[in-house]
Amino acid sequence: MKWLTVLFGIFILLIIVLADAGRLGVFAAIYRFPSGDKVGHFLLYGVLALLIEFTLFRSFPRRNRKRLAIGSSLLLALMIGIEEFSQQLFASRTFSLADLGASYAGVACFACLALKYMDLTSPDASGTDIASQMTLYFGSTRDAGPPVTGRRPAPQHWIYSPLPRAAPVNVWGR
Repeated sequence: MKWLTVLFGIFILLIIVLADAGRLGVFAAIYRFPSGDKVGHFLLYGVLALLIEFTLFRSFPRRNRKRLAIGSSLLLALMIGIEEFSQQLFASRTFSLADLGASYAGVACFACLALKYMDLTSPDASGTDIASQMTLYFGSTRDAGPPVTGRRPAPQHWIYSPLPRAAPVNVWGR
């Protein structure tokens, strides 16, 4: 998934460079359709956001998915905004708030789609509670910590260890 995300990002960068140089070639056909460039902005940046979300969800499975999605979407939106505003520096490009809005809408819609997909396909989305799943996996939930409900497993810090805790060490020598 990472390579697909990187390749798609390079593809978008190639389109940006060609547009800045005024040499879109085959890609200029999108301007023949009414609002074709808006649809292009929506789809290109939306698919990029979707790929980024899936890559991050796989790379950081224990992190909060909503935070990952919001953070990466905001960073992508910032980069899109910078690119759109930079179009004022090129004679062959024009700045458009409509393009910027279509890009932002694509990022938001596809990020929400990624979150919804992950919620529907997560292993605990079957309706089975977490305690039952832990019983199936570990054999017993005795001494497994406080009862947990919800769709995602709780962080692992509450699982008790049979080893005693070490005394805190004063590393500063005071």
